[in-house]
Amino acid sequence: MRWRSCPINPLKIDKRLLDQARFIRWSFVAVILLGLGGGVLVILQARLLSKVVSLAFLGGSPVSNLRDLFALLLGVFALRAALAWALESVSTRGAVRVKARLRQELIDHLLALGPAFVGQERTGELVQVVSEGVEALEAYFSQYLPQLALAALVPLAYLLVVLPLDPLSGVVLLLTAPLIPLFMTLIGGLSQGHTRRQWHTLSRLSAHFLDILQGLPTLKLLGRSRDQADLLAQAGERYRLITMGVLRITFLSALALELVATLSTAVVAVEIGLRLLAGRLAFEQALFVLLLTPEFYLPLRLLGARFHAAMAGEAAARRIFQLQDVRPRVPLPKPGLPFHFRHSPDVNSDIRFEDVHYAYDGARSALNGVSLEIRAGQTVALVGPSGSGKSTLVSLLLRFIEPDSGRIWAGGECLQNLNLHAWRAQVAWVPQQPTLFHGTVLENIRLARPEATLEQVVQAAQRAQADGFIRDLPLGYDTQIGERGARMSGGQARRIALARAFLKDAPLLILDEATANLDPRSEAEVQCAIQDLLSGRKALLVAHRLHTVQKADQIVVLDGGRIVQQGSFPELLSQPGLFSRMADALRDGLPPDGDETGQLTKRSMPDFDRRASPLGSGVVRNDHPFDTPFAERSLGEVEFAIRPTNLAPIQFSGIADDSGLRENRYEKRLKNLPRLLGLARPFAGWVGLSALAGFATIASGIGLLAASAFIISKASLASSIVALQVAIVGVRAFGLSRGVFRYLERVLTHQTSLRLATHLRTWFYHSLESLAPARLIDYRGGDLLNRAVADVAYLEGFYARSLAPPLVALLVSGLVLAALSRIEAALAWAALVPMILAGLALPWLVGCLSRKPAEKLGEARARLQITLVDGLQGMADLIANGQGSRLSVQIARHSATLGRLQSRLGNIAGLQAALIGLLTNLGLQMTLTCAVFLSENQRFEAVYLASLALGVLAAFEALAPLSQASQVLSGSLAAAGRLFEILDAKPEARLPHRPCRAPHAFELLVRDLRFRYPVGTRREPGELNAGRYALDGISFDLPPGKRLGITGLSGAGKTTLVNLLLRFWEYDEGSIIIDGYDLRCYRPEDLYQVMTVVTQVTHLFNATLRENLLLGRPNASQAQVEQAVRLAQLSDFIRSLPEGYETHIGEGGLRLSAGERQRLAIARAFLQETPLLVLDEPTANLDPLTEHHLLCAVEGVTRNRSLLLITHRLVGLEAMDEILVLDNGRVVERGHHAELLAIGGLYRQMWDIQRQSLLE
Repeated sequence: MRWRSCPINPLKIDKRLLDQARFIRWSFVAVILLGLGGGVLVILQARLLSKVVSLAFLGGSPVSNLRDLFALLLGVFALRAALAWALESVSTRGAVRVKARLRQELIDHLLALGPAFVGQERTGELVQVVSEGVEALEAYFSQYLPQLALAALVPLAYLLVVLPLDPLSGVVLLLTAPLIPLFMTLIGGLSQGHTRRQWHTLSRLSAHFLDILQGLPTLKLLGRSRDQADLLAQAGERYRLITMGVLRITFLSALALELVATLSTAVVAVEIGLRLLAGRLAFEQALFVLLLTPEFYLPLRLLGARFHAAMAGEAAARRIFQLQDVRPRVPLPKPGLPFHFRHSPDVNSDIRFEDVHYAYDGARSALNGVSLEIRAGQTVALVGPSGSGKSTLVSLLLRFIEPDSGRIWAGGECLQNLNLHAWRAQVAWVPQQPTLFHGTVLENIRLARPEATLEQVVQAAQRAQADGFIRDLPLGYDTQIGERGARMSGGQARRIALARAFLKDAPLLILDEATANLDPRSEAEVQCAIQDLLSGRKALLVAHRLHTVQKADQIVVLDGGRIVQQGSFPELLSQPGLFSRMADALRDGLPPDGDETGQLTKRSMPDFDRRASPLGSGVVRNDHPFDTPFAERSLGEVEFAIRPTNLAPIQFSGIADDSGLRENRYEKRLKNLPRLLGLARPFAGWVGLSALAGFATIASGIGLLAASAFIISKASLASSIVALQVAIVGVRAFGLSRGVFRYLERVLTHQTSLRLATHLRTWFYHSLESLAPARLIDYRGGDLLNRAVADVAYLEGFYARSLAPPLVALLVSGLVLAALSRIEAALAWAALVPMILAGLALPWLVGCLSRKPAEKLGEARARLQITLVDGLQGMADLIANGQGSRLSVQIARHSATLGRLQSRLGNIAGLQAALIGLLTNLGLQMTLTCAVFLSENQRFEAVYLASLALGVLAAFEALAPLSQASQVLSGSLAAAGRLFEILDAKPEARLPHRPCRAPHAFELLVRDLRFRYPVGTRREPGELNAGRYALDGISFDLPPGKRLGITGLSGAGKTTLVNLLLRFWEYDEGSIIIDGYDLRCYRPEDLYQVMTVVTQVTHLFNATLRENLLLGRPNASQAQVEQAVRLAQLSDFIRSLPEGYETHIGEGGLRLSAGERQRLAIARAFLQETPLLVLDEPTANLDPLTEHHLLCAVEGVTRNRSLLLITHRLVGLEAMDEILVLDNGRVVERGHHAELLAIGGLYRQMWDIQRQSLLE
């Protein structure tokens, strides 16, 4: 979605944000009243303070006579502290309420938009908008909007007090005050576009990081993972430059405001001094006006300081409102209407598609005039080449999308007129790639019907042939299966999804490739279960495997979005056309079974009926949960800059697990503080400069106020302007220098913190790259994204607040105390106590109070992001099962937790603001009291009373940041702990001390290889079948140029072998020899230069077709790309696209069909031209015709290369030089195709089951 231009809004008052603010109008009113109350107390404090100084200075009053005034001052200090506390607490709670409401509205709207819209967006960006985008509005509601009102009201109150007392000073204030909002809006207008680019860049950075994070295994296999570290650093540098551009403009605005305020204060001080010198103004009135002058500008300066937060909030709000402005194509019933709103579906009715058309993005046509009927109790099957429109038709039936033209009828009623929730309640859907959520097996099956009893869940699992392997798990139905079912094999995941459909027990069943990636035995079990499920139901089956649809009542053949054939299985076989060509391709792809005639015999084809199945009715394999490729899920957006290139087990504390979260105690985290500070060592020079600039800023502020007070004090006694000239020059110099030094200090501080953040993020990625995929299996995508983005951003704030400020506080406090002690030791002692309280005791108190909520806040944000990533990825499964509200409820719960913690921290921030203000004022009063006493005893000149008081007041500005830094320390240490947990982890593949040179050929020898996944810890990936060998005594040879096929049942160890070859895991027994050296002597990246791997689950990045292809070979020519595409059977498809190779394929390649995604991954592999090609289920999602052509292409490509083919489908294996049959991690059969058939063992058994569909 593109960013739309809009006119500049100088005050950042967005009408839609104001509309949100009406829900907290009473909080807003309370904040304004509290701010006004604080302003009134400032006036009272200035009046009392000026009276005290006047009586002591000119009246010579002793301390005893000022006791009542000092008591009143203490009361004012206490009241100001109470109001400051209340103001911060109320404003934070109000902002929390608005954020929770807005986040809920946004997630509900995304659910209404549905998976069709969400699938076209960048998930990382959506997560950023819903989490951090909404959070960016906190400062807008809690600070900017209230300050906007206070900036108009409080200075007006001061002006109404000053004008009657001193009209000239009032006019100066009146004339200079408009300059502040003027500069603010002029400079703010310049930064508006920069701020939007900053937010947009951060969103894209999040999406980019999430995409490469979840595609790390693919990037490693392609040898491109190290390149992404450079690209990530470049992206981080772009973000830093854009952010610094925004900040420079913001700080320039602050400089202008600072100069206006300080110079105006200097002008007021000078003109008051001159009138005092002429005897036209009383000292008490003059001091009163001088004390109010900086307070007059303070609300306007705060408005300017918070203007940047307003711009950031407005930029985030624009994206939020852009999402909310998208109208759902599928209308939802309005809240509050009864469930029977519109029409409820007739469950026994027929379903009819009538001339349905649909095109994606209004361009690529997916369906062209489709008309078909699904009658009650009838099973209709959809077959056809990849990309022919089958899944689009399913999405229409599920109402994820709506037809562009034509209609879908259900029982005589247009589907669009039916109640959406009621319709989906009548549909059970098993998708091609079912989503399993992080949780237990029980929770995942219950997704279809949360109120189901355990008995009903078990019954559904039994019908889906899943109960057997579930009961073998350590905790049975309560076993955690990991994100995306990471601890389940493909067959297990498929059966759990099927169990959901059984549990839902809906009258309409939709099965999309329900048996893909299953071995023949598992497929037979699942197919038997499906036949039970189809009984008495309407059903729509989508399949590439023709034998799975032979019992369908009607088969619809799609090609190019049109129906080209319809009929029963025998009818279509007897007709010339696409269906018979696919069947012929399947026959041609399967070699004869050893009979001399090559014909199928009755003996070789068992009846597919469950009662006669050779498996029996209760045989269930206990698949190993990790004999599948590691999850390669695509999220976020990647902009790949393709560049030519020269050709101990460790425990993890997963964020979703509370016990893991509690492992990092505060005491352990405190040890990370030296490491955090150590990371800043390369930037020590910048930190020193920042501290010097900060010191100069505070010193200038002290000088400004002290010199201003001296001018009016001296003027009340002097008779000549000569006595004031030095002070007047000093006031001007301090007024100018304070703003300039503040600007430099801010630029230097943020420059350092942003560079550190970029360094941390890149370092974090390097660690992830070395750990992937084995060591990251127990981490969830949302958790890692939170660590890389939110935790690093939190540490950026830590560095901005924690490096220079302590040095500045130490320098300022030390010099102030030294100066006071030089004047009189008693003055230093008077200032020392409140300084110690403000600089040490208060930070300690705030840190103790903030520790738990700050730690939990980071965890709450992580849980929110985890839920968002899971929910957005799995939205289709949630909505289809009627559980969209479940995501909404979870987000509401996490948002409420986040809000409670933020409210607690808001209370603590209010306490901190109250106490630092109270201690500052106490320091002022204690020092002033001591000075009055010393003056009374002729030990201190009374003319310096006002200068001393205002100088000490200004000095406490250096101590205020310490409490703020202490408040974020616990959260920063927790964030650092989460980052260091990854940074300190040891990779699974131990790097050799002296690596061998990269292999030139690929001669592979495997001897007595034994491997089992690590055990002994709850979080290790072998927990589900702990102790069992995944590979047990495997031995084989693969000479250069030879072809080896590996097959077997699910969980036999096939993919585990590939993972060991890739050094994703480390074996301990046996050996793997490549080119004469042990595999462990090579660096993993050197191995990836000689092997190309295509895994079962293909990961494609959110980029163009060309960019995804060139990841295989960045310097490939167009001719080479086109040849690879032609061999992968993609040429016609790419030519049909309006933008050809420049077509963006979306997140995870979701704009392509599953078969198109698989072929694109194979084309990418063809480009690599390495000595070894490893294909893991390369044709699982392909129709027989495409499969036949592709296998022929593979045979041609590998004529001079080694081939390792891993497959459940016994297609193309006759071309292998040797076939290994694995079972329970062991080689149970080996030989050529004909030899294995003759043995009559497991291979023959799987072969017979697969050939059964061709009996007729």
